[in-house]
Amino acid sequence: MGIPKDDASADLIAAVFQLLNSSGFGDSYEKVLPNGWKITAFGSFVGNAFLGNVNRALYEKLSMSLEGKGTTHVFFSGAAVARDLGEAVALLSALSTTPDLLKCPKCDVCFVHTKSPMHGGKQFRPFLSCDGMTIERTGRGKGPLCTGASNRIPALVTHR
Repeated sequence: MGIPKDDASADLIAAVFQLLNSSGFGDSYEKVLPNGWKITAFGSFVGNAFLGNVNRALYEKLSMSLEGKGTTHVFFSGAAVARDLGEAVALLSALSTTPDLLKCPKCDVCFVHTKSPMHGGKQFRPFLSCDGMTIERTGRGKGPLCTGASNRIPALVTHR
């Protein structure tokens, strides 16, 4: 199971995305919006690149966001890409016109990004974490720079 790469790529190109880079893990796409923001998309290949069993003809999933900030849209089927790609692009384009929704409500300086659980790790619901939620290991300000999280927009939208 997976998303046929040729179909997803054709849908992305039709939506004015450009293929930026291809690696052993997947393909990166980008769409530049009129206001300067970019919608970035990544199609991850089916298989394990470290074991050398990658199927470059299929994407396991296709994810997109505003340069890694705000809501992440994840597509799990070719039908979902064909059906919902336009809506996801429209929602991300609209979000790019209100960058205050992308800012951390606590520090109002950093942007927020989707934080999702890793496979095999502690499970939690995806949320929008402040980019400043990094741990400062030394000095007087030891600890997280900001502990903010946002619930003003959804963190993750899945398309099946």
